Amino acid sequence: LASMPELCDVTFLVGETREPVCAVKAVLAARSRVFHKMLYQAPSPQRKKEAPPKENKLRQFLKRSSEPLLNLQNTAAQPTGHQHATLIIEEFEPDVFRQLIEYI
Repeated sequence: LASMPELCDVTFLVGETREPVCAVKAVLAARSRVFHKMLYQAPSPQRKKEAPPKENKLRQFLKRSSEPLLNLQNTAAQPTGHQHATLIIEEFEPDVFRQLIEYI
């Protein structure tokens, strides 16, 4: 699916360079509670948390299967229907996040 951007309905801008990583919301939501919550539930106000050390970020992400990513910013209006969403993910390197998306 990653090689077919015309099928993607969500784009993640990942890392400091904001590298685009495309995906399909329904696939991510079906395979991950974290992505389901991130993509289909209204954002809830969060207390500011300290970022974990860089080497533990992937482990923390996988461990927090019921919590949204830290510092996630939704740059699109509330995604509904077939509207394309764009999300910023600063916590991961683009290659690591792309591998996670391909695994899911």
